[in-house]
Amino acid sequence: MKILVTPMDMIERCLWSNYKRFVLKENSDAKLKELIEANELVLLTENDAYVIGLLKYVQTDNFVHRCKMELEDTLKIKSTIVRVKDTEKVLINKPTIIRDIMEFKNRFPDNYITDPVYKKSIEELFAFVTSLMNSVNELEEYHLTVKDKDMVYLQSSDISKFIKI
Repeated sequence: MKILVTPMDMIERCLWSNYKRFVLKENSDAKLKELIEANELVLLTENDAYVIGLLKYVQTDNFVHRCKMELEDTLKIKSTIVRVKDTEKVLINKPTIIRDIMEFKNRFPDNYITDPVYKKSIEELFAFVTSLMNSVNELEEYHLTVKDKDMVYLQSSDISKFIKI
């Protein structure tokens, strides 16, 4: 199977950070900027397309919805059941969820020039991410020691309320 994409395709599908991390990992910032500006077709292998998430992607300009879906997956995959004061709670490491939330702002490079539809969607996404970060930072924290290391956790269900689809 031949998979032909452009850098703009990756950006508009909200996959730029994964594309940069897994496929373009050895390129300098100057080279990445050059690739975006040239916007030429690139042949992807099926493995690369799978790793960056292109094979399961559905085209949309609703980036807030995409963010919510990915964060929901993060909660499902990275949450853990922990015993806290004689009750079991489903918790997620706070730095993990914060990194995943903030990563959405890295999916659109500074030199990306967009059309008005995507521009509005990106602005809505950035506003949602900022609001979500403020809400997450106000949640009750659970401080636990794991392997002699102090860790900060949040209750997964509390975060889930903010990202209900």
